[in-house]
Amino acid sequence: MTELKEQTQTGLWASLNGKGPERVSAKDRVFFLENLATLIKSGMPMSATLAAIHKEAKSEKMKRIIAKVQAEIDSGVAFTEAVGKYNFLPTYSMSLIKAGEKSGRFSQNLQVIVGQQSKDMQFAAKLRGAMIYPVIVLVVAVVVGLGLSWFVLPKLTTVFEGMNVALPFTTRALIAFGKFIGKYGAIVVPSFLLVFLTMIYFLFIYPKSRFIGQRFIMHLPGFRQIVFESEMARFGYLLGTLFGAGLPILDSLTALKESSSYQDYQDLYAHLKDGVEEGFTFEHGFGTYPKSDHLMPPAVQQIITTGEKSGNLAEALKNIGTVYEAKIDITSNNLSALLEPVLLVVIFVGVMGLALSVIQPVYGLLGGLDK
Repeated sequence: MTELKEQTQTGLWASLNGKGPERVSAKDRVFFLENLATLIKSGMPMSATLAAIHKEAKSEKMKRIIAKVQAEIDSGVAFTEAVGKYNFLPTYSMSLIKAGEKSGRFSQNLQVIVGQQSKDMQFAAKLRGAMIYPVIVLVVAVVVGLGLSWFVLPKLTTVFEGMNVALPFTTRALIAFGKFIGKYGAIVVPSFLLVFLTMIYFLFIYPKSRFIGQRFIMHLPGFRQIVFESEMARFGYLLGTLFGAGLPILDSLTALKESSSYQDYQDLYAHLKDGVEEGFTFEHGFGTYPKSDHLMPPAVQQIITTGEKSGNLAEALKNIGTVYEAKIDITSNNLSALLEPVLLVVIFVGVMGLALSVIQPVYGLLGGLDK
């Protein structure tokens, strides 16, 4: 059992890093689990259930995995062991499935997993929704800026140099930049794009360094709030659900840690797990972690501590999840509304600076002609 757990956890991290044997989308996982829960609840045998899901699946990768799992089950392998071999479900899902098989709550636990998977997709969609407008505007601004620098500025430079007028500093800087781009643009522009994309990869995608980008986001007004609220919603709902399903506290905290995408929260959950393993309470874990108040509000810590003392921790955690889930909608809408005027001001300043640099020498030339 321990070996299976280690294999599952290793497979999860490999899957998240893009190195697993089979990596499927969140949409495919939800499709598989929803249909599995519905058909199992109706009393259909496992092999027939998998055959039906295989027939309805749209993704070829998902079809291939289901066929392999069905073959394993037909040969007598247990469901959790068969699914664990292909590493396409998160660790907390596997933990709930195993607990469901033992306790006879298999279909109920599947419904819980489906609910959490759906919430994860909603959290990601809301974060993308808040980011998509500023990203599009910034990309367009960068493309237009590079295009102007590469194709227009070199021609303006020739015109300005022929004028017998004193040029303002901004225009001289523009001319110097135009000369540089005109001479080295074929090298500079692709190099800039390569460096920019490389930075994005290492700051937000590469597993060993993306914590730097995460901490940068956590210090941005608005973005920090939506990340914080989505993490609190996941923390409350998932941990409360795992406790409510009867999963041991250490396994629940391990699953919670591995479900989080943010290194700071993973470290906090690992600290809480180590404290519980040594016999301490959540209150002690929060009190001995230096950044606990920064990552989790004292009010939330107090609710957890009270729930722990009263024996009603699972319900308290679910309430936390419900409260913060409602806050995400408000924050994501406010973030979009806040970013729109900020980006418009930034673009306006850039356009006005460029326009003045071009227009001022022209007015100077016309004034010289009048004299």
